[in-house]
Amino acid sequence: ALVEIVMSEFLDHYQNNVNGSDRDLWLSSLIHWLENFYPPAVIESSIKRSLMLKGIQIISGTIRSMFREWVLDLRLKLGNSHDIPILKRFDVTIRWFESTFVHKTKVVRV
Repeated sequence: ALVEIVMSEFLDHYQNNVNGSDRDLWLSSLIHWLENFYPPAVIESSIKRSLMLKGIQIISGTIRSMFREWVLDLRLKLGNSHDIPILKRFDVTIRWFESTFVHKTKVVRV
């Protein structure tokens, strides 16, 4: 499905652009990625909106697992408190993904 391709490319782009050997370097690359490639509003309008229109049930277990791991990794690295405005805004986006991929879905590993 097209929505799976978009989701997979989104995660690939994140993994290729957001990295760092320590938290400060990782955080700096995340902020750069959010400001220059995938602002929270873009993530919501492309990924979140597609999922809401098509329904999460059409997404394969593999893609669901990838998003679940992405959300859990973000939560671990970001924590719950942010002083940087774009991270505060991104937290709203992450909460939706968290409720969709971590709390509501049973992920079956493929």
